[in-house]
Amino acid sequence: KSAASFYGLGFAEYQRKDLAKARLNFDKALGLDPKLAAAHYNLGFLDYEAGNLESAVKHFEAALAAKGGDYPEARYNLAVVLGDLGRWEEAGAAYQESLKISRQICASVGETPEALRDLSISLDNVGNVAQAMGRWEDAGSAYDEGLKIARRLAKFCPEIVEYSNLLLWFEDKLRDLKD
Repeated sequence: KSAASFYGLGFAEYQRKDLAKARLNFDKALGLDPKLAAAHYNLGFLDYEAGNLESAVKHFEAALAAKGGDYPEARYNLAVVLGDLGRWEEAGAAYQESLKISRQICASVGETPEALRDLSISLDNVGNVAQAMGRWEDAGSAYDEGLKIARRLAKFCPEIVEYSNLLLWFEDKLRDLKD
């Protein structure tokens, strides 16, 4: 069998919630192709769910390396895990890179509602890390920019409840920051 076959089996087992078999097949896939980014990503996710955070970091980093840094989902999940570990500087750097990518997407595809929503989520993550590190002004700037985007989304797509909730989310973030 090929690395892709073992990966496919692992993914199927993951969907069936047989996490032990999923892990075994992802490991077999990596045994045949140590740079199979998707296998590293899924092992990182399994490790995160199991509370093996340091191992999750290694797998998300390996997934990023295998894709030359071009794996936004792995970068986001790496940042989440680093934040959970209290490694705020590293989490902040990963979220800053995600923010950069979100801005590039907006520039390349235009300011679609989906691209703007993703940008606002990146801004929220950057703000959360800044707040956790006591960088109140940086947090406020990120939340303020997120609020401006949320206002635009709520105005132009009033029928989408998620966008109205996003507006309230950023208003609450800024209010909490001032308290």
